[in-house]
Amino acid sequence: MENVFLIGRIVFSMLFIGSGIGHLTDTEGSAQYAQSKGIGNARAMVQLSGVTFLLGGSAIALGVFTDLAFLLIGLQVLILAFVMHPFWKLDGAEQQAEMPHFMKNLSLFGACLMGFAFFSSLGAVDDAKQLVGPLFDVDWN
Repeated sequence: MENVFLIGRIVFSMLFIGSGIGHLTDTEGSAQYAQSKGIGNARAMVQLSGVTFLLGGSAIALGVFTDLAFLLIGLQVLILAFVMHPFWKLDGAEQQAEMPHFMKNLSLFGACLMGFAFFSSLGAVDDAKQLVGPLFDVDWN
């Protein structure tokens, strides 16, 4: 079972590692998109989100404070859902184009909550091949 969690963590983290690399290698293109959504200081915000995605995704893949990484990535995608994809403010084709992105981010937030809950409940027991155990020790019972 521990290999399933390892494979799942690596596959899940690929989205965030890839996004982080994309934000950092195409900062200008991403900043233009963010600016079109009304984000101030778009270049710096894109770089910050790129670093956050890259570090958080890497932490999830490697199993380094995995609970904290899931929590922080989850909060970031939740914020980005509301800031970058407010489909309820749009009409017609624009609304239909933004709604799946909003729902994707909301789903990722849910997955991150599950990851946080799972990894924060491991305590000192390491059943998921982590390099560094969880930061939090939560008993969800």
